[in-house]
Amino acid sequence: MRKVRVALCMPWYKGPDESTIMSILALQHYFGKLEERSTWIKMAEATPMGWQPFLDRLSPLTEGRDAELSMLPEPVEIDFCLSVASNISLPGMAREAVISQAIDMGADVVFSYDYDMIVKPDVFMRLLIDVLTPEPDVPVVAALAFTGRVPMAPVIYSTKTAPDGRPHFDPVHDYKRNALQKVDGFGTSTFMARTEVFK
Repeated sequence: MRKVRVALCMPWYKGPDESTIMSILALQHYFGKLEERSTWIKMAEATPMGWQPFLDRLSPLTEGRDAELSMLPEPVEIDFCLSVASNISLPGMAREAVISQAIDMGADVVFSYDYDMIVKPDVFMRLLIDVLTPEPDVPVVAALAFTGRVPMAPVIYSTKTAPDGRPHFDPVHDYKRNALQKVDGFGTSTFMARTEVFK
């Protein structure tokens, strides 16, 4: 069984947001249950009964469904570590700090989400499946998000080179729903990546 170390990266330059803190706590609880579940699978693989009897004794990961781990391309033991950068006034610096910490902690994958995002557990698992599945090879994937101001636009972009040679980013309004789509750039409010892309 392959072990995957996932860094939960929180570039929270402003600290927790009162409107999202409850969903963040629920997400952290889910991560704990997911790590426990993947550890049970590892232990149960060594038994002649297989791992299903052990899983049947555990409470579901999320209400109403429990197929998340079986959707991964191979059985993995998930080991979480926490990487936090708070009270840093520049978001870009906070993002760089959490990624550097994650690499130093030996993370294989980073899952980064901003303090003002509501991220549900299925978003994490969908991104993890995309990053760990060998075909198609997707080393970086982001959840679809929108600007927080009018006019609202998706924060996925195509690039064009301006006459002065600098790239110009245009929002992609014609996007696929519930499917992978290749784009030139995306906002980093919620994304997952293999740490190798930062090295």
